[in-house]
Amino acid sequence: MKILFFTSQTGGGHMTVARALAEELKEKYNIESYLPDFFLEATKKPFCNFPENYSKITKDFPFFWGFLWYFTYPKWWYHYLNKIVEFFTPTYLEDFFRKYPDIKAILSVHPLLNHFPFLSAKKFYKDIKFIIIGIEFLKYHTSWFQKEADLIIYPFSSPYFKDYQKLNNLPKYFGIPLRKEFDFDYNKEELKRKYQIEKDKKVVLILGGSEGWGKINKIVKEIYSKRDYYLICVCGRNLELFNQLKKMFDKEKRIKIFSYVEKIAELFAISDVAILKAGSISLAEAIASQVPIIIYHYLYGQELGNIQFITKNRLGFYAPNIKEIIFYLDKILLTDLGDKLKENLKKFKDINGRKRIAQFIINFLKS
Repeated sequence: MKILFFTSQTGGGHMTVARALAEELKEKYNIESYLPDFFLEATKKPFCNFPENYSKITKDFPFFWGFLWYFTYPKWWYHYLNKIVEFFTPTYLEDFFRKYPDIKAILSVHPLLNHFPFLSAKKFYKDIKFIIIGIEFLKYHTSWFQKEADLIIYPFSSPYFKDYQKLNNLPKYFGIPLRKEFDFDYNKEELKRKYQIEKDKKVVLILGGSEGWGKINKIVKEIYSKRDYYLICVCGRNLELFNQLKKMFDKEKRIKIFSYVEKIAELFAISDVAILKAGSISLAEAIASQVPIIIYHYLYGQELGNIQFITKNRLGFYAPNIKEIIFYLDKILLTDLGDKLKENLKKFKDINGRKRIAQFIINFLKS
């Protein structure tokens, strides 16, 4: 069996989820997966520029991105936009699909690929199954829902079937597919020795998402100058931010600065608090690692539900300014609040839904 993923490197979450699921499908079920960046490989200008433009818009014009999110939310308007895309793509992506013959199913983990690309695939493949894996915590844009999809799996609600089926013994929740490194229990003392961090130091992980969003410079500088915590900062693919921080803290000993790291699970495991943008994947990784969360930034519309999930379940806090960040940081690290948050985090320790979702998909395809 072969599966084609609909995904793209817009942000880091979509491709991360696709790779995690593809890895599980290969190792456990010997299923081959194709993971092309859809916008780069299947489309022409202006659509092929979307991954690059997404990063620019969300970093430099977040209010505009929020406007686009809400503006395209109505179903009738989103349908109209897809008709425009269809008009500019008369071949229905035939050249792209010819690269991937003998496909049993398409798994979409990207909201912008659930409509016109799906209709194009139906014209090319016979008896294809179309499955959507939602990766936001609570709120979903219209683009995430496709009534013609055979199956839609959301992290914290019941699955949707095109032809309704009543299933027994469903999991409490499906969670979000994360890499298998988040299944492991790490020894914190060993990790501190590995990263040369003092045994008794409180460790604060600061993430800017895969693109290094937000005012990370200010956050790192303020916390470092006012508190004695050990800081780990991950800048993602934002090399400008990485170089600025490296220069700023070149000779300092209470801080480590990384660009894009593969072993991010180790950095979560070593940390006592994670200061994050409200991306669903970073939040899920923090929850899987049982690390209390402070959210400093979110994409308007798209990530609001993620903040609501974290605060509603008392897994952390939303702090939009540095004063509030330091306030909650001290409360978590210096009072019993940190222990209370960790008790709440235990309820979602198995948030890594990679295995559950892969098995559910396989059973569905075989039924």
